[in-house]
Amino acid sequence: MVTKWKKWASVIVLFLGFYLALAGCAGTWYAVWGLIPRGLGPELVLQGDYRETAYFRREITSIFYDVLNALERQEEGELWANADLDTNLLYTGTYEFGSVSVSCSNTDHVLSRGLPNGYDFLLAFRNGRVIIIQDGERVDVYGDGYYTDQSRWDVPGYRNRRGEDHDGYTVYLAVASQPVDHGWWEPIWSMKQVLTYVRYGYLGLFGAWAGAVLCLTLAAGLRKARREAREAIAVRTAKVWFEVKLALAILPALLFWQLLTGGFFWGLNTQAALVGAALLLCYPPVLYCLGCDLWHNRGVWRNSLCARLLSRGKVAAGALSARQAARIWFEWKLLLVVLYPPAALGLLPRVRWSMGYSGAADLCFLVLCAVAAGIWLAALYVVFCDLRYNKKPWRHSLCAVLGGGLARLWRLLRGAELSQPLRRRFLVRIMGAGAGTGVLALLALWSLFRQFYDGTSLSWMAALLAALLLVLLFLLPLAWLLDRVWVLLRDLVPLTERLSVLRAGASMEPLKLPEGSDLREAAADLNRVQEGLRSAVEQQMRSERMKVELIANVSHDLKTPLTSVVSYAALLGEEEELPPHVKDYVRILNEKARRLQVMVQDVFEVSKAASGELPLKLEQLDLTRLLDQTLADMDEAIRASGLTLRTTLPGGPVWITADGDRLYRVFQNLIQNALRYSLEGSRVYLTLEVRNGRATATMKNTSRDELPAGMDFTARFVRGDESRTDGGSGLGLAIASSFTTACGGALEVETDADLFTVRVSFPTSV
Repeated sequence: MVTKWKKWASVIVLFLGFYLALAGCAGTWYAVWGLIPRGLGPELVLQGDYRETAYFRREITSIFYDVLNALERQEEGELWANADLDTNLLYTGTYEFGSVSVSCSNTDHVLSRGLPNGYDFLLAFRNGRVIIIQDGERVDVYGDGYYTDQSRWDVPGYRNRRGEDHDGYTVYLAVASQPVDHGWWEPIWSMKQVLTYVRYGYLGLFGAWAGAVLCLTLAAGLRKARREAREAIAVRTAKVWFEVKLALAILPALLFWQLLTGGFFWGLNTQAALVGAALLLCYPPVLYCLGCDLWHNRGVWRNSLCARLLSRGKVAAGALSARQAARIWFEWKLLLVVLYPPAALGLLPRVRWSMGYSGAADLCFLVLCAVAAGIWLAALYVVFCDLRYNKKPWRHSLCAVLGGGLARLWRLLRGAELSQPLRRRFLVRIMGAGAGTGVLALLALWSLFRQFYDGTSLSWMAALLAALLLVLLFLLPLAWLLDRVWVLLRDLVPLTERLSVLRAGASMEPLKLPEGSDLREAAADLNRVQEGLRSAVEQQMRSERMKVELIANVSHDLKTPLTSVVSYAALLGEEEELPPHVKDYVRILNEKARRLQVMVQDVFEVSKAASGELPLKLEQLDLTRLLDQTLADMDEAIRASGLTLRTTLPGGPVWITADGDRLYRVFQNLIQNALRYSLEGSRVYLTLEVRNGRATATMKNTSRDELPAGMDFTARFVRGDESRTDGGSGLGLAIASSFTTACGGALEVETDADLFTVRVSFPTSV
């Protein structure tokens, strides 16, 4: 079971191991690069006598060479005036060569006769050789007599150092067995103190590594507890604003290095160095907590000050910012967002250098950085609101204004050019190209003239003639091309005029172009097209005439027998002594004969309307009154259908120009079609509205049967009931469309699933 103390102990042990490992790495680095090269290796931990250390040998050797160099410089008296050497270190040095005698010493005791009481180390240098006596025994100084990197003592007298000349020099050094601190600096006591500190440092380093291994091992064993600890940390960090966490993740990384280096190495401020070290030590736990937050909490940026401001007042603030930003050109906003950060990053270091280095300067610089970042974030927010609330904000820009002006100017010039005839358009273009070519030719002539006149020995007349000849040679192909364009324009104008005449439907003589024209073949094709169209139109007119004559003749031939059939069927129906089944036969015969009579009349009228031979009596009529009259005449059929007819008609008259009888037939067919094919119990809507100078009557109904997609319901003999058991002829909408078109109106049919819509529109008349 994971207890509360166990969870937090797992995290504490992890960070303790991390810090101990970090201290071990820093101590190891300092030992490798700073202590071991000075002779302060790890063996000091096991070394009890400081005189057996390499550091002692290096320091005694350094003191020995200091005395020897002083003798070479012929300095007398005490060498270290500010150091108290009388107790811990005694030295005597003499140099005698001929009449020259130099000596330096800090003691009256003759060291060549033996060591005084309390001293057990003696270094004697005579005749170019060094003798060391420690604890009454002589120390092997030279070994095999050759100096190497592994030699313990770096002193004169080795065989491979024969070039050294120390004849006449004598040096004695005596070191106390127990150095004493006198309160003043002196090398022996300082050396012993350094050895003591280094020994403790190595012990601390070993302890740090051992503690790091132990803590990290415990942390590895407490993985499960640490997982729950991370979840608990995530729960607590989720309550902190995202901006605070972001600042804790970024600002210490930017500050601690500058404060640490500025305090320790530049000598600026000890407090700054301590603050930098504290930031460095606190940074890993902060990163760990932020990592737990990012790992366990989804959408951590939602709990932020910006998110709350945006969620509460984003509509008002965003709209206000967008309205303000919409007044600024898009280029300025883009430059502010893109170029402001590099400019600020380039300027802030110079400002920091000019402010100097102090606590107040550091604080002012941090405030300045925060203000600069705030300005950029505010600009970024305004641009974001602009992009979100303003549609296509880049349209409000200098480039858009200039581009729009140039586009409007181009459209204006292009429209003015296209309004001119083809010949004039090409003449203007040729003149513009010629003017541009002339300007370029003059510039080329001037350049060539200056080149010939300044670069050669030609006179100005010869240089001008040479430049003119070259320019004319360059313009010769252009002149030939201009001539061919002119010939092409001469042939193109009659060709386009012939196309306009052909589009109008007029007939003209075949177009003939001269031999060698580039458009001769196109003119021949146009002549053939014109001849083909004339033949096709004549054939179509002949076919339509034959069809109308056929329908008229057939209808006329059918009317007489149909009239007889209808009359005799009516007479048979009046007989009273007929059996009941015979009366049913007579009734059916009468109904079918009348239906056939109506169908023949409909076909005849549709054919005459399609051929344009339908007699019309166009007059101004009130469309509202016509619809009311049609509805009144069909009121009995509407009531018997079981449908509900909803009308929306204007209160005043709607004047149009049409044939009243034909238009009455149109709306009669539309209402009959709706009554026949609508769903039982549904509603039929009839509306009339005037908009943009047109009166539109719309009828909507819900079809009883599923409407097939892509079917033209205004075609002849097309019915919604594909089984053809509804008693219709399939000519109702065809007659309505033909009559509407003949009267100068338009009839449109739309289907949306089972919704059937018919629109009849006419231009209004005053």
